[in-house]
Amino acid sequence: MKSDEAVLKAYYIGPFARSNGAWTPNNLWTRDDTILGGDQVKPLYLASRRQQDFDAALEEKKQALLLVESMFADFKEAQPLIKDKKLAEEAYNTLLYEKELVGVLDHYLSGLFYYYRWSDGGKKDSWLKQNAINRLKDWENAWAKYNRDIPPLPGVATLYKDRGMVAAASGALKELQQP
Repeated sequence: MKSDEAVLKAYYIGPFARSNGAWTPNNLWTRDDTILGGDQVKPLYLASRRQQDFDAALEEKKQALLLVESMFADFKEAQPLIKDKKLAEEAYNTLLYEKELVGVLDHYLSGLFYYYRWSDGGKKDSWLKQNAINRLKDWENAWAKYNRDIPPLPGVATLYKDRGMVAAASGALKELQQP
């Protein structure tokens, strides 16, 4: 029951949707089973430049993670009632899949948002720069974990594929780490 809201908060960006309409409320930064690059993410950032919108966009991703975490508690409570152990395992694995994917999306989007904000400010704000670096490093770890730990789990969907995300995040991180 919570999955719909978690997906909405993970994939869509409220400030962008409010300013650009409901046709593509996420500028298709994720599409089908792919995660796209900076060309799709930058307009999301630009629609979220005001501090209130910037914070709201990033908070949506945090709320998605919290919702997924709460679903683990719900599962634990329901688990004794599930007679089909194979189905229970697949349901649990699906939650793991969702958690790892939402983490990837959160770190990627927030890392690029901080990177764009740092860049827009003339690349002078060390706090923004460090936040971008930290979040993009977290993205690297999350993406590696997602690709390593999720495929062997029984019952999970196919993995999301990179279609520009790695180049955008890695390029931003490389630039941020230059002296």
